[in-house]
This record gives sequence, structure tokens and C-alpha cells, in this order.
Amino acid sequence: MAPDIDRLWGATQATALEPEDERKRLIKRAVNQKILVPDILSLMPAWPSDVQPDVDEINKEIDEWLPTSVA
Repeated sequence: MAPDIDRLWGATQATALEPEDERKRLIKRAVNQKILVPDILSLMPAWPSDVQPDVDEINKEIDEWLPTSVA
């Protein structure tokens, strides 16, 4: 069963055919689905890139926050 999107994102006053409705439809379709994200660096090898120096701390914060936002 998909989570209540309004509860997750906060109720809005969007009317029919607004981008908010499209976002909710996309979220409902994506819940519990496997989403493949391509290796963007391989698609744009000349693009400057580096690893965020605080990546471990950021990942820790995300791991703590994520379970509280998707119930």
C-alpha cells in the first residue's frame, strides 16, 4: 500500500492539472519500485567532479532522517 502523499509532503491546495498533481502521481508510481540511476559521470566524462569531503557525515544524517520521512 502506498503511503499517504499529503501526509509525507504536507497538504497543498493544488488544483487539477497543476505540477503538484503530477508530482504526487509520479511519487505514487515510484513507491516500492526499483529505480535505476545511470552513472552520470560516464555520460559526461569531461564534467568536473569530486567527492564531497563530508560524504560520510551526510550519509549518516540521511540514514537517520530517511526512516522518519517515509513511513
